[in-house]
Amino acid sequence: MTLTKKMPFAVIATLALLAVHANAAMLLHSFEDSTDNWYTLAAGGVLTPDNGAPAAAITDGSYALEITHTDPAPGQVSLMRIDNSVDSAWFAALQDPTNTTMTVDMFVPASAIPGGWSKVSMVLQGGGITQTIAEFELTKQVDNAVTLEMDLSAIAGLSSASWAQVTLTINGGSGQTLSPVYVDNYQIVPEPASLTLIGLGGLVGILRRRRRR
Repeated sequence: MTLTKKMPFAVIATLALLAVHANAAMLLHSFEDSTDNWYTLAAGGVLTPDNGAPAAAITDGSYALEITHTDPAPGQVSLMRIDNSVDSAWFAALQDPTNTTMTVDMFVPASAIPGGWSKVSMVLQGGGITQTIAEFELTKQVDNAVTLEMDLSAIAGLSSASWAQVTLTINGGSGQTLSPVYVDNYQIVPEPASLTLIGLGGLVGILRRRRRR
């Protein structure tokens, strides 16, 4: 018998799922010693890949991206942005109709929001599309670990947009530093059901080849 014929079903299933991650038009920024083409718009803003970030801030790999700035509250701070002019692969993933979800993890320590109200937002803008916002109101005086999620499938015209940008912001009332903020595990991915279907398709292909041998 060949090695393929002896291969257990569980191993074949695992290989099929790995093929999903290799072939699907997904995007992941885990900021492993890199800003992954994001840039800051904040006054005095600095983006630093940090493997010494608080443990709750690191949700993928060994680093989180630390954003520090000198923009005072009250007001909105544009922490970081990515757009089609700096990353064509990001733009392609954003416009791929099989990708239906955009998510990002943000961590705001208690020191950045000692009092009053504040919120973090992920803002998508582009040519020919309606501005879309995912946001979360933070709890003051405690560490906040937040996942922002946006349904890309609900945005009409995204696949044909002439340009696009995503901006992560923090907004707060008086007496707050709004700095530092940590970001990790930014993803543009298909919905879980799509991943399962692709994985099953790959598995069927492997099983068919196996039976022919």
